[in-house]
Amino acid sequence: MECAICQELTITRTEQVIQQPTICNTGSQEIRDRCHCCGNESTQSIILPALPPPSPVYSSSSQSSSTSSNSSDFGGGKSGGGGAGEDW
Repeated sequence: MECAICQELTITRTEQVIQQPTICNTGSQEIRDRCHCCGNESTQSIILPALPPPSPVYSSSSQSSSTSSNSSDFGGGKSGGGGAGEDW
């Protein structure tokens, strides 16, 4: 990153979360850039978006009935194939 004052590529960026976002509230983050050549510093604050609500959780009875009906689909059958074939 190039310094706006001396145009050297000696910027170090530090990012620090000041307040963590939650489902109900936004958070904030501070970004600080410092040039090691001329000492120029700049700080900016960023608003972090609120977290999305959690996905709905399904009951275990609906999951167990769907998995038990699909469990007989596994096992047996042919294996092999899927290679390059005889053209190689």
